[in-house]
Amino acid sequence: MPPNYPLEQMLHDAMEQEVYAVTVGENLVGTFTLEMMTTVPLSYIKYGNILWQISDVPAVYIHKLAILPSKQGKGIGTWCMQAIEKLAIECGYSAVRLDGVKTHLKLLSFYKSRGYQQVGELIYNSDVWVDAIVFEKVLVFL
Repeated sequence: MPPNYPLEQMLHDAMEQEVYAVTVGENLVGTFTLEMMTTVPLSYIKYGNILWQISDVPAVYIHKLAILPSKQGKGIGTWCMQAIEKLAIECGYSAVRLDGVKTHLKLLSFYKSRGYQQVGELIYNSDVWVDAIVFEKVLVFL
């Protein structure tokens, strides 16, 4: 368990947000958490320097998308992103937003290749949290 994501926080997130398990057959291969909001989460306001493509719209925020390393590169992450976008549209959300660790270039490239636009950064100035790039994909123009 990473020290910056203790079990108590995981349990809280599971109660407050939608946590998904991704399986292939009976094998757990990934997970992601969705926060469906009509307002911007506090962490983006407090630590972010963000210029949304469209503001003041309901959006889905993706957190903790993770695919087992042995299963990466097999289309599972792409499937997750497509499923999230489809769910967002079906539920009436106008955008999908997320952040990725600033130094994880492969991950940042993954989001960009799926049409996500870089809209800002999260600067934590912390030993616990790492700085991140913020992305947004507009699904529906109002």
